[in-house]
Amino acid sequence: MGLLKNFQSPLKFWHFAFGILAGLLVMTLIIGTSLDEKVEKELGYPTLFSLRDKLGMGPHINDKLKIYTIDDYSLAKMQGWVLSLPEWRELLLALSARNPKAIFIDAVLSKTLTDDPLVTPDKTNKGLAHSQTTKTVSGIFLAPQKIMGREPFSLAPKNLYEISTYTLEGYDSQLYQMPGPPQIDWQIYGYHPSYSSIISHAGHILNFDGTFIAPLIKLSPTKLIPHLFTFAADKIKLGNHGFWMDDRWVPVNDKYLMIPNWPNPVGFNSQKYSLAPVLERIKNGAPIDEINQGDIVLIIPQYYTGNTDFKRGPMGKVPGGIYHATLLNDYLNNQFLNYLDFPWTGSMLLIVIGVLLSSSLSGSTLLLGLSAFLGFYLLSVVAFFVYGGYIISWFTPILSAFMSSGTILAIRYQMNEKKVTLMHQAFDGIIPHQTLLKLLNNPQKFSFDAQETILTVMFIDIVNFSLISRKNHPKQVFHLMKSILKELTEVIHSHDGIIDKTLGDGMLCYFGNNVHESEVKLVHAERAINCALEIQKKHGEKANNAVNIEDQAFSLRIGINTDICFMGDLGSGQRIDYTIIGDGVNIAKRLETACHPNQILISESCFKLLSSEQQSTQKWKKRNIKIKNQEGEKLCYELNPLESTYANIENETHDNFEFSDQFDSFNTSSLLQKPAPQLWHVTDNEAITTFVNGHNATIVAFSGVELHIKCDWVLLSDDVVSIVVDVKNAVVDNVLQQNNLKKLNAQVDWGQEHIDGFYYYVLFWQGLNEFEGELLEKQLLLATNAVPLELQTPQERAV
Repeated sequence: MGLLKNFQSPLKFWHFAFGILAGLLVMTLIIGTSLDEKVEKELGYPTLFSLRDKLGMGPHINDKLKIYTIDDYSLAKMQGWVLSLPEWRELLLALSARNPKAIFIDAVLSKTLTDDPLVTPDKTNKGLAHSQTTKTVSGIFLAPQKIMGREPFSLAPKNLYEISTYTLEGYDSQLYQMPGPPQIDWQIYGYHPSYSSIISHAGHILNFDGTFIAPLIKLSPTKLIPHLFTFAADKIKLGNHGFWMDDRWVPVNDKYLMIPNWPNPVGFNSQKYSLAPVLERIKNGAPIDEINQGDIVLIIPQYYTGNTDFKRGPMGKVPGGIYHATLLNDYLNNQFLNYLDFPWTGSMLLIVIGVLLSSSLSGSTLLLGLSAFLGFYLLSVVAFFVYGGYIISWFTPILSAFMSSGTILAIRYQMNEKKVTLMHQAFDGIIPHQTLLKLLNNPQKFSFDAQETILTVMFIDIVNFSLISRKNHPKQVFHLMKSILKELTEVIHSHDGIIDKTLGDGMLCYFGNNVHESEVKLVHAERAINCALEIQKKHGEKANNAVNIEDQAFSLRIGINTDICFMGDLGSGQRIDYTIIGDGVNIAKRLETACHPNQILISESCFKLLSSEQQSTQKWKKRNIKIKNQEGEKLCYELNPLESTYANIENETHDNFEFSDQFDSFNTSSLLQKPAPQLWHVTDNEAITTFVNGHNATIVAFSGVELHIKCDWVLLSDDVVSIVVDVKNAVVDNVLQQNNLKKLNAQVDWGQEHIDGFYYYVLFWQGLNEFEGELLEKQLLLATNAVPLELQTPQERAV
């Protein structure tokens, strides 16, 4: 499912694609190169072999392997450091008399008759005729150029070096290219013809690079040279993934190379015999009783100080002859190393898993996930080798996985940095500071994608602020609004609320999604109510203080609704506009518009989520209101948080008045730098007819700035309505017509329900300049004979 999710998102798909491409690039550049092979040889194989040896899981030294060496002790006892032909013949006769399966000589016997004055022609032809079943095998090597004084070796008998002799049906020579000499004119050198009477087979003794050996070297499309140890078998048959030595399968890698299954080289000391005492026994006619029938004998002539041919292997440097001893031991134990050599497949597997982890996880989880996965892979490599003798590629797969994961991490880091910047710009000051820090520390956990969730939405409106702003200096208005919004923000954040946006003289916020948390908590309705109560009570106290010093005071209206909303980024891409939309938001706005000043109006869905204590202890009043674009009336609940405050104030001041009346009377107070516009009260309602959005309404009062009307339907705060004015006075009507003042627009500022069931609204003309406002006011005065309205409270001005 995680993979499908990646493909479902175009952005994640491209992350996935770039990660795969990066891994493939590394894999293509490394597999088969010297870097890949060098790391495996220099670090991988030594670690595996040493670890296996420490765990005591290495192969044992087979008892059938007997090793004879010309060591330092032999060198001190012998008259020379090289055996003569008669000595070789006597030694081989004595060894073959014990019926070993084969005798191997780790040397190229190149000594000639003329080099050895002790050799007489009549003895050179006495071979091992009495023991035809015993193989005697010596070495062959290849040289890039002719060696002076030596003759190239004749590959005879020919059937030992013909590919057809070893080919199994189904073998594909094109699938596995056997290694061969770099140049076709390389020379082959082996034992001198004078040794042909005692040597029956010859195989190459080349060590390719200290780790791998070639069991078969291909000389031409038809000829090959088997390695020395392969002659331990009675027959060899080639296969596509290895070859058979009798009934033993010998695996090779894709280059037809193999690694000896090294035991600890020290273990060969138990099977090693110094050659000098053996030669002494032969002279005395004593049998070589340590050899049993079917044993394999290995003779290492150069095993003494100063002339030992050391080779580098995964267990450290060892004498070259021990290399052959290891291969012969593998044959006897039938414990050849197997190859799960799939660098391409293994790399692709690790690349894909690494990419999936990098795309799905983040932070410490990603680090732990990648470490655990790669650690598991390495442990698997070790376990397969230690317990099963399987060699698995590890360097290229792991490096490819690191590269692919690193590419995705780099892309994600760059995008996270950009995302953090945008999120900081979008949420700074909108959500609590601690929440913002959590969000910025884990930006990958937050998504700007649209989501549907249940929220409690709150609209807050400053009543009559539009009127005040028209009569004050802009700087003073701005400072006042900033101070109010700051206070509101602090209270909202203290209740884990999120501010969506400020709306001029109001605010939209919501509860139920802490941005950095994915779980939805339905206690957000209670948090919203508690927040609204605190806002109204704090603002009430502030307003009371302002009333006492005859300073400016404002009323607040708060509407709250709990419903399904849609959250997401509506920004242009260059900026983030993370907001909420939906019918749940619209209903909250309608509740705020219908709410009485200083009170809280909530929806039925919000009320049902409150605790029984909150429902019962607060003095909620049921109301039915009309919601725009919805049929019927909606039940809602209204609360006046200041009722107890009024009582306290009354008790403290001992004044016989309602606090709410005095509070409202200061909505147009001394802070106005200009006097409020003169309102004219219409006494003759038949002199003028007004239509608001096509419905008949009655003008109560007017000026060149505002209009007070009475109607029997609900208007919503901040709505812009169409007003058509018809007057009976034909002259006035003509003037209004000529100056395009008959059909106007006005914005609803606030309204109030009256005891007679009518609604009174204050509207401000839209789009009128000062001249047009004065002209409209004068013409309406002529048409209605209106009288000055001296009352100053909003309620009195409306009525």
